[in-house]
Amino acid sequence: MEHEDVKMFSAKGEPSDDNVSSYEKLRKSYDHLYRNVSSLAEALDMQPPVMPEDGHTTRVTSGEDASSSAAGKDTNALEALWDDEDTRAFYECLPDLRAFVPAVLLGEAEPKANEHSVKTQDQSSELATESDQGQPTQDMAEVSAESGTLQEGKGTEKGKDKEEKDKEKVKDPEKEKGKEKDPEKEKGKEKDAERKGENEKEKLKSLEGANLDALLQRLPGCVSRDLIDQLTVDFCYVNSKLSRKKLVRALFNVPRTSLELLAYYSRMVATLSTCMKDVSSMLLQMLEEEFNFLINKKDQMNIETKIRNIRFIGELCKFRIAPASTVFSCLKV
Repeated sequence: MEHEDVKMFSAKGEPSDDNVSSYEKLRKSYDHLYRNVSSLAEALDMQPPVMPEDGHTTRVTSGEDASSSAAGKDTNALEALWDDEDTRAFYECLPDLRAFVPAVLLGEAEPKANEHSVKTQDQSSELATESDQGQPTQDMAEVSAESGTLQEGKGTEKGKDKEEKDKEKVKDPEKEKGKEKDPEKEKGKEKDAERKGENEKEKLKSLEGANLDALLQRLPGCVSRDLIDQLTVDFCYVNSKLSRKKLVRALFNVPRTSLELLAYYSRMVATLSTCMKDVSSMLLQMLEEEFNFLINKKDQMNIETKIRNIRFIGELCKFRIAPASTVFSCLKV
């Protein structure tokens, strides 16, 4: 439009009234759009996009020029997604925990063990049914073979039975005394074993708790990719439901003045979510609840907490942990 006005001014000395009115309308709409984009960029803490200056937009372009310009726009859009290659690698190249940690510690070997136990039970039941089917024929043969020998040995066995009964009468009082003492000893042994097992469990719990506390104390110092990745691997060795809850609480309570940790904490959550889905879900739920609580207060207090909350959600979105629906719902509010 400006290019046409310049041409008309150079040809006739002044532009036409129609061109002036249309130019003013377009200029006002452009200024309004520019102000909105600038305010949005300031709210998102980002630089506004720079539009290319093209003074010949009204001229007719050829197909080759149009295709080349479209290809250039696509490449620019792809390059603008990340600032550089290191940033892209930080958000997209995550370590594979299965290559560093045994599957048992990640909770992935339990289903296989259960399937194996079910298969062994099925095989044992099949073998038991086959043995039960073969037993009746063997029992009939043994009964028929032994029936003749039993009749011959009845006379001799009667005399032996009397002698054995007399001996058992003498031994019974001694056996009963021994049996009375054995249950007491067995009960004492069982109690000792239970106490030892409880003591061992308490020791293991105390060791795991101490290791977990030491890991959580290392969190604020993880200000590099290597440190946070190593801490993620170390956490897998103390993995449990309770430890995951404590970790999520520690990640959620990141200091308001340490916003540089949000990217590293989000990387840890993204790495753990490949094997432990509940970590990301618990953290997202807590962040959404905090966001709704802060937005409903409608005051200018706790600005740092609000910034920390929305930036944490944004970092999780970069790692594709927070869904786009959650981010857009926050922007709508």
